[in-house]
Amino acid sequence: MSMDLRDSGSSGVGFAVLCVICAFAQLAISPNLNLFGGCANFALVLTACVAMSEGGSKAIITGFCAGLFFDLSTVGPMGLMCLELTVLGALVGASGRNRFAESPLALARVYALSAASVELAYQLCSVMVGHSGSLWDALVFRFLPGVFLDLVCFVPFAFFYLRQVTAGSSLGFGGKGRRGRFDTPGL
Repeated sequence: MSMDLRDSGSSGVGFAVLCVICAFAQLAISPNLNLFGGCANFALVLTACVAMSEGGSKAIITGFCAGLFFDLSTVGPMGLMCLELTVLGALVGASGRNRFAESPLALARVYALSAASVELAYQLCSVMVGHSGSLWDALVFRFLPGVFLDLVCFVPFAFFYLRQVTAGSSLGFGGKGRRGRFDTPGL
C-alpha cells in the first residue's frame, strides 16, 4: 500500500479559479485592452503559470486547451496558438520544478522569453498566411505591444498563483504560518 502525500485540494481549487479568471479575461478584457493593435494573451499567462509551477503533462494539456480556447475566441490562424502553447508548456514545464520558488527576477526572465517567443512566432506566421498586412505592422504594432501587455497582465496572475501554489512557504511575503504565528521575524 502506498500513501499519496500530495495535497491537491488547494492547488486544484487555485488552478480552477485561475482557469475561470483567464477565460473571462480572454473573452471580456483582452479585446478591449489593446495598445497600438497588440492585445494581451491570457491563455499564454495561464499556460506559463502552470508550466512554471507544476510542469509535466498538466502544463502540456493546459497549453493545448488554453490555445484551443484562444484560437476559437479570436480571428487569427486556427490551431496556431494551440500548437505554440502546447510547445511552451512542454519546454518550460520540462524541468518539473516550481519556478515560483526561485527569485522573482528569474521568474520574470523565463516568462518574458516565453511571451516574446510565442508572440514572435504567432506574428510571423500571421504574416506568412496573410492575416497581417506587413512584417513591419506585425513586429512593431502587434508584437512589441503584445509582449508588453502580456508582461503587465502576468504580474497579478503570477502573484495569485504564487499565493495558491506556495501557501505556507517562506518566500519573504510574511503572513500567518501553520501554527498561527507570523512568518516574518519581529511580528
